[in-house]
Amino acid sequence: MSRVPDTFFALLGQVADDRGGGPDVVRSRLATVRRDRRRLARLERLYGYALRHPAPDRDRVLRAVAGQVLEHGASFVLGRGSREAQLALSWGHQVYREVHAARRDLQFSRGPGPRQLVAEWHFQFPVVDLVLRHFRRRWRGHTLMIRDGRRTYVQDGCGISLKLASSRGPEEPSIWSSPSGDDILPSQAHFVAAPGRQGMA
Repeated sequence: MSRVPDTFFALLGQVADDRGGGPDVVRSRLATVRRDRRRLARLERLYGYALRHPAPDRDRVLRAVAGQVLEHGASFVLGRGSREAQLALSWGHQVYREVHAARRDLQFSRGPGPRQLVAEWHFQFPVVDLVLRHFRRRWRGHTLMIRDGRRTYVQDGCGISLKLASSRGPEEPSIWSSPSGDDILPSQAHFVAAPGRQGMA
């Protein structure tokens, strides 16, 4: 079976098609779901986060949730009316909490190069692009670097790239020493230093 699509509404269309009944029936099913715009928008946001969760049965559960929305409505899923709904919403909230914690607590310090900012964080989920894009809007024109263990994610004017750590000679200074004093950016001086905080419940 193909992977689930990138949007929840596209998944609803896919599941509606799989259930058959012809084009008119499919359009009717989707039109009914569309009427509950507020709840559907919330599911769309949580679905985007749940897609980044590595659970082995994620795609099967998300398809089941789409079927339940078509059959029972969005409120049934948001009310955790089934085991699949509970799992999908839990995954979405877990990933969202990590993104939120990183945006709130991650501290950048000035790097060795001009207009270069560096930070450390341990990511449990593949959300580094969401975090870097958030800070990119704040510090346009800077190169942002986040180290996660041996990986360093770099956001510059050309997008996001990944660099793996290499062995460093003793004479080479590290750019990853803990920031303190004037090294911490003024706009983050009130943050509590919390590299590695996951924000998970």
